[in-house]
Amino acid sequence: MTTPSQRADAPQHQDWETPADLLLELRGEFPLILDVCATDANHKCPYWITPETDSLKQDWKAELERAAADMGCVYPEGAAQDFACFMNPPHGRSEHGAAPWVAKAAAERRMGVTTVCVLPVKAGTSWWHEHIYDVLSHHWRTGVEVRFTRGRLHYRRWDEKLGRINEGPATFDSAIVIFRGEPAPKNGRLAGATAPQPVREV
Repeated sequence: MTTPSQRADAPQHQDWETPADLLLELRGEFPLILDVCATDANHKCPYWITPETDSLKQDWKAELERAAADMGCVYPEGAAQDFACFMNPPHGRSEHGAAPWVAKAAAERRMGVTTVCVLPVKAGTSWWHEHIYDVLSHHWRTGVEVRFTRGRLHYRRWDEKLGRINEGPATFDSAIVIFRGEPAPKNGRLAGATAPQPVREV
C-alpha cells in the first residue's frame, strides 16, 4: 500500500492504509471485490492478492472470475464486466514503486479488467505519460479517467515500535485513476470509455 512518508520519493514504509472515507465513496460507485495490492492485514476488498503471491505475475481477470465463482455468481466468466479491482500501490521511485503497477493495470484494461487506483500525481514520470496521459493528443489515454483529489490524503498504519496507530497527511498530491476495461460490455455495470474522460475532483 502507499505511504505518506517524510519524503514522497523515498518512502520508509509501504503499508499505509487507504483513507476509509475515500474507500467508502469509491465503493458506492464501483463494485470493488479484488484488492490487487494488499496484505492479509490491510486488504480493502473481500478478495485480495498478497506480496507472497506476486500480483504483478497474476491474471487479474482470472482472479476476478475465481472470486465471482466463490461468491456464487451464475456466470463468473463475466466477472470482469460486473466487478472491479482496487489498487493502491507503493509510491516510491524504485522498481518497487508505482510504475510496474500502473503498467499492469493498463495491460489488464486491455483484457477487459477495470481497476480503480489511488496514485500519486507525478506528471513528469514516464509511467504517467506512457499509461495515463497522451502528450501528443493532449488527452487522457483511451479508457483512462483521472480524478484529482482535493487536498492531501491522510493515511494511517500500525507502528510496531510505538505500539500505536501512526497517521498523517501525505506529502504529495493524489488522484483516483480509473482504467476501464475493454471491450465495453453492453449490459454490464461497468461501461468502457470510448473517448477521453474529463477531469473530476473528488
